[in-house]
Amino acid sequence: MDIPTFFSARFAADLAGFQGFTVSGADATTFLQGQLTNDVVKLSVGRQQRTGYCTPKRRLLATFLQWRI
Repeated sequence: MDIPTFFSARFAADLAGFQGFTVSGADATTFLQGQLTNDVVKLSVGRQQRTGYCTPKRRLLATFLQWRI
């Protein structure tokens, strides 16, 4: 399947089970940089990236999309 077909309006997904949260404050970037698998500092405003949250032993607990707003 090519990219334009995959992203066409013919596909739909129920997103009722999805949740969201925000992190804010003076230390938010520093905190997230130490908690997530991707580089939070280099993520530009309005952009998103897939990232993961791991235990201190580097075991993956969750994956999600991260937006900088």
